[in-house]
Amino acid sequence: MQLSRVSNVLPLAAVAAASAASTAAGPDGWTDGQLSSTFSVNVTFDKKYDDPERELSKAACWREGQGLIPGWAPDWRKQKDVPARILAIDKISNSRSTECISCWMLQYGDTARPFLAIDHADAGYVLSREGMDSLTGGKAEKLGTVTANATQMTLGNCGFSYTGREEL
Repeated sequence: MQLSRVSNVLPLAAVAAASAASTAAGPDGWTDGQLSSTFSVNVTFDKKYDDPERELSKAACWREGQGLIPGWAPDWRKQKDVPARILAIDKISNSRSTECISCWMLQYGDTARPFLAIDHADAGYVLSREGMDSLTGGKAEKLGTVTANATQMTLGNCGFSYTGREEL
């Protein structure tokens, strides 16, 4: 099995089963592949996730000597290197958390956006201000915290695709 992002190949055993789910594009442009039931979660933002120069070694999913995703993306050193919007969630406690490098679809009102979980949040879900603005129609500062719907999705929703060419 092979996961790829544009021309990159992502051999990532931790997400192989999740990514093997259906990835046919739906009518709204999102990829099928819901992995969990939808639930409500408090969502806020922290401007540290807007800093493109912030070192990924500060993220909870970072593995010393291996990087953010062991065996792939050795050049991912700063937040600007991650191709998807990033997210911190309370379910991630350390680099061995099963939710590390998981894709979440957050929906607020009629707007849904995918986010890649790479860090720990003390409570709820924490986005960049840009991510929160994209979800709330530019109202991140005004709203502060919102209640949104969260659904774990296959990595195809965060820009990675399953090609099924080789086994991990």
